[in-house]
Amino acid sequence: MLDDWQHIELAYPWVLAGLIIIPFIIYWYVRNNLKKRAAISITTTKYLTGLREPGQSLFHIPFVLRCVALGALIIALARPRHSFEEEIVQGEGIDIMLCLDVSGTMAYQDFLPNRLEASKELAKDFVRSRYGDRIGIVLFSSHGFTMCPLTTDTSEVLMQINNVTDSILSNEGTVIGTGIATCVNRLKDSKSKNRIIILLSDGVNSPEAVSPDTAIKLATVFNIKVYAIGIGSDNEVDVVKHTPFGDIPGKEKSEFNEPLLRKIAMETGGEYYHALNKEGLKIGFENIHSLEKSMIEKVSYKTYTDKYLLFLIAGFLLLFLEVILRYSVFKKFP
Repeated sequence: MLDDWQHIELAYPWVLAGLIIIPFIIYWYVRNNLKKRAAISITTTKYLTGLREPGQSLFHIPFVLRCVALGALIIALARPRHSFEEEIVQGEGIDIMLCLDVSGTMAYQDFLPNRLEASKELAKDFVRSRYGDRIGIVLFSSHGFTMCPLTTDTSEVLMQINNVTDSILSNEGTVIGTGIATCVNRLKDSKSKNRIIILLSDGVNSPEAVSPDTAIKLATVFNIKVYAIGIGSDNEVDVVKHTPFGDIPGKEKSEFNEPLLRKIAMETGGEYYHALNKEGLKIGFENIHSLEKSMIEKVSYKTYTDKYLLFLIAGFLLLFLEVILRYSVFKKFP
């Protein structure tokens, strides 16, 4: 009941300015009553203590009822009403699988704090911008793993992205073909006309499991586009080597297979973006967002239910009661 009144608004809030008349009426009433007091001065009142009627203060009840009634009627004229908003989503969204490389090279710190964390941060921004789309997550390193199936629950997708670490899967090896094939398996039965995969990887591929060429054919057969974002370069990167004597910082040449990533994107009808840093990664996501637009239309309806009747009835009842009391119980005789 209380929650229902939280959504009350006034159609004519300016009418409430009329409530300011009530203090003036009270002032006039008090002032008028003071003038009616006897003006005879006496030296003592100890002999008059029994002359005041016990119920004399009750004579003010009709006036109080009149003030309350006036306040209720003014509120009724302001027309309080309950508002209800309804959103109807029309159109069709896009089914998107985020295919994230979680192999050991994603821990390189040429992106701050590292490649994987930078990818996660911008992937979350991308997810927040995709209203009405179904989004899922596939991880891959030495094998593929569906972390989150397709869903429109944005909060669930964001939570799962937060849970992604490079320790979820064995980081020895990178099977890009298996990662893409796992995404295709999740998208192939989708009824959506637009289905895409966003691949984030350095392109280094191990020969085991599904080959990239096979994965490309699978995506093409099911008309699924792959947008590839290449993370990294062939330059040396800072690494931390774990030894029995502690962590030792050093440098290591980063492997980066740009031709493979470009081939995957081009042959499936997608686009390729090279991210040398966090800003480049952001541009890649923004370009994909601009190219793949959802045909979603959000229509908002606002309906109202009037709530003024309660105040209107209360106001007239109080006025009626005031008249009855004034000309019966509290009637003044000359």
